[in-house]
Amino acid sequence: MSTTLKTKIELMIGEEEAAEFFALFGRSLSAGVLEEGGVHLPLESFRNLTIGLKRAPGGFMVKVKVKYEAVEGEEDDPLEDAGVIADATEAVRDDLDAAIRESEDEDEPARSAKGGARPGYKRLKKRMDKDFKALVKAAEAGAVPAAGQVAPFVADSRLMCTYPGKGDEFYSAFLAAVDAFEAAVASSDAAAFAEAVGGLARLKKDCHAKYK
Repeated sequence: MSTTLKTKIELMIGEEEAAEFFALFGRSLSAGVLEEGGVHLPLESFRNLTIGLKRAPGGFMVKVKVKYEAVEGEEDDPLEDAGVIADATEAVRDDLDAAIRESEDEDEPARSAKGGARPGYKRLKKRMDKDFKALVKAAEAGAVPAAGQVAPFVADSRLMCTYPGKGDEFYSAFLAAVDAFEAAVASSDAAAFAEAVGGLARLKKDCHAKYK
């Protein structure tokens, strides 16, 4: 008996990185795994794979969807390396993108207040860095992203400030800067957006000078 296992990932890449990403993806198909931006996605034995590219401020949003066939009784699960602990009785595991984004580093078994796994600090920072690069490019181009496009970064920024010992004395100022950033996006004011991004960049630099 076989079951269908599904997963998807989303990545933000700069315009100049698109060709490099697709070259990487081609090599990843041959290697049987995609390693990019903290994501580990098995590409062996898939039944169906789709990849989409959507233009976004500062670059492109890449979405990869993969379906696998898993035969009951087989020891190997193609999604185990994605950090997902699965119930073998489930016929379909959709919405695994959230599980991949929230899979923990082995040395940080912290849990969120909602009871779900929250990301290890290094993993969180890695995806925030990637998102922030796209925001800087948007600001430099005089563009203002939609609120929905920046929502993941805003959520990650606030989540980051719940990790103790990683720059606690900067958290209040950073959260205020995040609020200003969110307000600038809502106003669609390019100048205010650029100023808000600059404010975040300055706080990031000050914090990293002490903690990174």
